[in-house]
Amino acid sequence: MRRDDFSGSEFVVYTVVKRVGLTKQKLAKARASLDNSNPVKPIPVKSRPDLRFEYTYEIACSDESFRQSVGCHFELAKTEQEALIGDWQVQRSANGTQYTVFSAVDEPKKIVAKVAMRVMGISLPQSVKLHPIGAGIVNEAFIPVTPSVQLGERLGLPTEGYYYHFFNGRLIQEYKLLGDGKWLFYATRSTHEQLNDEQGCNRHQSAILVYWKIGGVEAKGQHLVYLKQQITRKELDSLNDEWLAKHGVLLEVKELLNASKQTESKLANRQVVQQVVEKKSSKVHTVIADINTHQRESWPEIAQQYGLSAKQLLDLNPRYHSNPMGLKVGDRLTVQLPTPNQTVGAVLCEAPLQKPSKYNQASHAFYACGGTFQGTSIKPITSRGVLNSELTVVNLSHASPLDIDDFHTKYR
Repeated sequence: MRRDDFSGSEFVVYTVVKRVGLTKQKLAKARASLDNSNPVKPIPVKSRPDLRFEYTYEIACSDESFRQSVGCHFELAKTEQEALIGDWQVQRSANGTQYTVFSAVDEPKKIVAKVAMRVMGISLPQSVKLHPIGAGIVNEAFIPVTPSVQLGERLGLPTEGYYYHFFNGRLIQEYKLLGDGKWLFYATRSTHEQLNDEQGCNRHQSAILVYWKIGGVEAKGQHLVYLKQQITRKELDSLNDEWLAKHGVLLEVKELLNASKQTESKLANRQVVQQVVEKKSSKVHTVIADINTHQRESWPEIAQQYGLSAKQLLDLNPRYHSNPMGLKVGDRLTVQLPTPNQTVGAVLCEAPLQKPSKYNQASHAFYACGGTFQGTSIKPITSRGVLNSELTVVNLSHASPLDIDDFHTKYR
């Protein structure tokens, strides 16, 4: 017999039989025993139910921009009849990107937004409706926006504080800015019922996802708010339209969508050469005692420390003219008078292509600036690449009622 006449296990039996000198009859018996001890079992095939229904939602930007700026994912939650569904088919649409999944069961389902396993506040509390495959109906949609604040005639990006998304008077999501000069932010663990600004998920965002339409109806009653400090329990419990209007903006979906479609301006930014003024304040010296002699410092000793003569020091402190020896430990002497404003440099600072409005195209919001907004935690938008060009920049508040050019730009 040849090797090809046997399966792997049969060849092993044949080899053993041959070596021990068994007859052909005994070989046949051994082969039959092997077949009975290892019966061939058919591979079970679980039939898949027919997928006859679909669900589609839409995001008002490309899939790449959505992943980079927001980074959450959606899924249809598990039900008694069907497992979780999250294998989305992605397709570009006129307004952005559509995501479609297929189901075997026509039943109400919950759409849930997550970062890893953490559920986000943008998830819808009500169930969504499925449709027959091919219907192409989109009843739920979302818009990512870049939050900003206005300083004078420019927009800037806060690096400290909190953003809030409210819908129909309830907190949808709290976001905390990273700080340390970074303008990205993360979703916290806060809910409308309980405030907790600990990081809720391991994802830093540059945009906030807001509702576009729910159940086929345009979402109204949304506010975005920027606060330097976390909202208080009292403020949240007494939330009303007046407070929301004072601290944030009411979102209009149509205007949001139209802003991102504006034709990019070809005008050059207006350059402003800004003089940076420095004013030196007066300087004082506190009289101390010598550690060895325990005597107070003398007028000449103090004057020498600041490059003055004793007479010049006395003239800076005329109240001692009548009795210079009345100087005692702890007295404060003026050793330098305030100086007039002095120009210490110049900063080239552009104005943006368009003056800030409520909704701004990202390509119109940047400006070259050789300084920082002194006294604030606001980061200038100094180049086109800082912002995602697909996303509308929403102006949430005015950081200062005064013209920022007058006092906030600091020379580097």
